[in-house]
Amino acid sequence: MMNTPMVHAAEVIAAYGGSAEEMVRRRDAQCPMGRMGDAWDVAYAALFLASDEAKYITGTELVVDGGLTVNCVSSRAETHPSSKLQRHKRKHRDPRLGRKGA
Repeated sequence: MMNTPMVHAAEVIAAYGGSAEEMVRRRDAQCPMGRMGDAWDVAYAALFLASDEAKYITGTELVVDGGLTVNCVSSRAETHPSSKLQRHKRKHRDPRLGRKGA
């Protein structure tokens, strides 16, 4: 989540009860780093990619989201059906096979 002028639009603030301070507080609380990012966070990432220090970095994606993606992926993985199946398999190993049951 980025703290930009767009999130301070009247309709966004209205969705948070009409208080800009409450909107910022609640959005900050949703971010794993405890605050929304700002334009400088994105600018510094772009500056790094354009610098000589990043000269060997190609064909990659640099996510500037303060950990939101990782938080969502790990939360989804815990509730994904295949994750539940893996936990079940770990709990119910077949002792005759000496390994996890199929």
